[in-house]
Amino acid sequence: MVPPAAAPLKLIYTTPNALLVKLAKLFSVSTLGISSVSTPALMYFWDSPAVQAAGVQESMFLAALACSAVSTGSLHYLLSPFISRIHLHTPKQSILDTTNSTRDAADASVLAPITPNTTISIDTTDILARTRTTTLQLRDLRPSTRSLLTWTCSPQYMAKHPHSKPGRFWLDRRAGYGDQTAMRQLMRVVQDQHQRL
Repeated sequence: MVPPAAAPLKLIYTTPNALLVKLAKLFSVSTLGISSVSTPALMYFWDSPAVQAAGVQESMFLAALACSAVSTGSLHYLLSPFISRIHLHTPKQSILDTTNSTRDAADASVLAPITPNTTISIDTTDILARTRTTTLQLRDLRPSTRSLLTWTCSPQYMAKHPHSKPGRFWLDRRAGYGDQTAMRQLMRVVQDQHQRL
């Protein structure tokens, strides 16, 4: 067996719903921006005849601004753990196959087994719908029983990486696709690791 090469990234999970999450966040932030700019402008020109002729109360604009801020914050809290992609960092181990010399070199390698020390990169989005990548080992993940959450980061990982937000992850199991075998192994390792603790 040849020693493992450098650890390449292999996409093992993605979901089409990631685009919907990104659009929802962008829409929410843009409406908050519009209301944040328009409410102070309307308050500044409140005594003008055009605004007074419209017959609206200033409390309506303040309520709209407050609702926009609350909905944007809630949407961010609920959707920030949504996983858009998972990449597996694993060295490929070459298998020497003398019986089939025409086999392509890429076909002649297999992924190393997934263990608690396997490293993955999980892509989520921040409040502005930018991709945020968290790279960790499977031993740093804990299964979650809370709704809309699949995993959380261990307290030890969060103590060492305080800027790793959100520290919780939501896997879209219905619409997600990719390397199903690797994902099943990954989920099993996280679950087994938790049961041993």
